[in-house]
Amino acid sequence: EQAVVGNMAAMRLFLANLRNRGFKVALDDFGSGFNAFHYLRELRFDFIKIDGEFVRTIVQSQVDKVLVQNLATMCQQLGMPTIAEYVESEEIMAEITAMGIPYAQGFHLGAPASEANCRWEI
Repeated sequence: EQAVVGNMAAMRLFLANLRNRGFKVALDDFGSGFNAFHYLRELRFDFIKIDGEFVRTIVQSQVDKVLVQNLATMCQQLGMPTIAEYVESEEIMAEITAMGIPYAQGFHLGAPASEANCRWEI
């Protein structure tokens, strides 16, 4: 990761080229390291995926609930929609919905599908 993003100007050009080809770009595992904030400041992403290690425990942990809420609010204020990872129950889904997180992924919504079951458009 460090080598790939070591040159922010080159990364901006790379992301712009992807977007020009119709791709959307997400920053994965947001919140799992300090560098994620640096990336938010330096690069533009279409989506921010909040690290599932925080999401999976928001029903039991007030600390994780506050962290996820604040990460989501910050991303919303920056105009970058969030995706909650590890949504594994109706309770977690209700919490992220109440937080205004518009997208989710996890076993509560369905098991991963094989490539044969997915439609890809380029």
